[in-house]
Amino acid sequence: MRDRRVGSVAWKPASPPQELHMPHDLADDANTIQEIVDRLCAKFPQHSVDTVRAVVTESYDELNEAHVRDFVAVLVEKQAKKRLKHLEP
Repeated sequence: MRDRRVGSVAWKPASPPQELHMPHDLADDANTIQEIVDRLCAKFPQHSVDTVRAVVTESYDELNEAHVRDFVAVLVEKQAKKRLKHLEP
């Protein structure tokens, strides 16, 4: 791209931002999911382990592509907890 002059300053159009995608460890994700399932099974004993795992996995899948991964586990657990509260046993 060509530089343009704006006043006395050379101006160059900004290049499009590059997507920052940091790989995450799938084994860590599996461990995190299992920890959430274990906690929620203790909190919601009226639901089967399979039901809790399905809800947690669904919540995780919705947030899996997040660029900032710092709070994914917290958000997954919060969302799964909310869904389990409204789910019939």
